[in-house]
Amino acid sequence: MSQRARAVVLVLFAGLVLAGGGCRTVTVRPADLTQLSLTDAVRLIRHGRATSVEVTQAYLARADANADLRAFITLDRVGALDAARRADAEFAAGRARGALHGVPVVVKDNIHVAGLPNTAGTPALRRFVPRDHAPVVQTLVDAGAVILGKTNMHELAFGISGYNEGFPSTPPLGTRNPYDRARMPGGSSSGTGAAIGGRLAPGGLGSDTGGSVRIPAALCGVAGLRPTLGRYPADAITPIAHSRDTAGPMGQTVADVALLDAVITGGKVVRPADLRNVKLGVYRAYFFRDLDADVSAVTERALARLRQAGATIVEVDMPELARLNDATSFPVALYEAYDDLEAYLARYDTGLTVEQVAAMIASKDVKGTYDGLVVPRKLPTVALIFSSISTRC
Repeated sequence: MSQRARAVVLVLFAGLVLAGGGCRTVTVRPADLTQLSLTDAVRLIRHGRATSVEVTQAYLARADANADLRAFITLDRVGALDAARRADAEFAAGRARGALHGVPVVVKDNIHVAGLPNTAGTPALRRFVPRDHAPVVQTLVDAGAVILGKTNMHELAFGISGYNEGFPSTPPLGTRNPYDRARMPGGSSSGTGAAIGGRLAPGGLGSDTGGSVRIPAALCGVAGLRPTLGRYPADAITPIAHSRDTAGPMGQTVADVALLDAVITGGKVVRPADLRNVKLGVYRAYFFRDLDADVSAVTERALARLRQAGATIVEVDMPELARLNDATSFPVALYEAYDDLEAYLARYDTGLTVEQVAAMIASKDVKGTYDGLVVPRKLPTVALIFSSISTRC
């Protein structure tokens, strides 16, 4: 990140602090450092009230104490503490790197972190270790972030529950919800959502093709953003579909997500909209269908608060939405899945083919999708299944 971009990010952060930005203002060091939001951690470290090593050690200890959450595939204790020590030494020498200097974050295990396995939650990639950071990770590291480790996920990101039969391979399987271990955390970015919701990290990265940041953010009580496609570089992320995949920031608060977004984009600041000029459509027949009563109540309260803040809520009718979504949503992702994964495996010298990856898939739901659709190159439609035409990337 350039000096100018760093300055823009720091100005954004200062604005969030002064305006409140939806985040708590922590000026006194709390007894439990793991209760910090990302922006809290930035403040404490920048003002000398906590060191990066202290904050990092606190999160590592909490991760160890909550191993049953199954939030991590790789917890990089040695690497994270080494990075924290370097951050403290740089800070003491007056060389703060950027807006995230010394702050620990987590990264979903389909986004490359140099020197750590990138399993994408599937056994065939267990020994694949990238040499370089994904560009989205590099921006965080350049801004001073400390990588705690790689988080668990629905296998190959092909699911929304976070239930993974490969990581770990012993019961209980898959990531658990931080508020109730008997419940799912949502997926596919289950580990990042659970780690942030369970206070094992203040923020981090997931990825989103069809809800994989937004679903675990909702189920784990944290904030998440699916950015517009192309806002972030997509290189070095294990793919499903190039027309849909994107990394996405997750944090304790909206201010945390805004800060991560500004760092990743080099200062493309998203400013709050004036809700008096915003119209929001609500389509109840589709999105509210089969909605549990408690979820409905929370949603109605949120809509009421938006109205009170000046937003115009418009009830809309979109009778063709379900049919159009069924015809394009999952079929498009499946259409691109084989070629995109094939290109990825070759580009990053994994030594594997799509067929070899598919043969080792551990999760029954993902195995069925690959064996029945992706590998034979079949696409589901409303009326039939037809063979797809290869579109080499």
